[in-house]
Amino acid sequence: MKELPDSLHINTLLKTVGHTCIQLNSRQQARIIQPGTRLDLGGIAQGYTADLCLQLLRKKGIRRALVDAGGDISIGDPPPYSSGWRIQIPFKKGEGYDQEDTVLLSNCGITTSGATVRYLEVNNSKYSHIIDPRSGWALTKNYQVTVQAPNATIADAWATALSVLGPEGWNALKGEHPELTVWITQN
Repeated sequence: MKELPDSLHINTLLKTVGHTCIQLNSRQQARIIQPGTRLDLGGIAQGYTADLCLQLLRKKGIRRALVDAGGDISIGDPPPYSSGWRIQIPFKKGEGYDQEDTVLLSNCGITTSGATVRYLEVNNSKYSHIIDPRSGWALTKNYQVTVQAPNATIADAWATALSVLGPEGWNALKGEHPELTVWITQN
């Protein structure tokens, strides 16, 4: 049965959320200090994996490569006779998604986050798989966020964060992050 958790359960879980629930030591090792806290690396794991695969290829002398880890893409040197790999950025148009923007990229990462595929539908409302850590609730104002960054790990983290923060959050932060290119559309 598809149902949402109750408010009491969410409020209990919120006590286990946030950077104050973990402690980093001098070797950058994390220790959970709040009982019940769990670490979920879903916001960076695929991008990190793609970056590690590209690093491995580079160590083997393969510099012209693109690694796709479930939509989180780590991009190496461009293919022969091209200035970059052709990446299409999906934008919402009407009821479906049309490929609206094509970019040529090399030596960077790019990823898209949002609730276009992974969501729960209850009473004709869509609830994203992405949870707002401030409220504990799944996002209902769903954005599709694509981020180009220096690597796929950074792109993955920012795409998830900006899915929560939305266009207003990005507008407040973008002046501090010229290394990012961001596309945001509302689903």
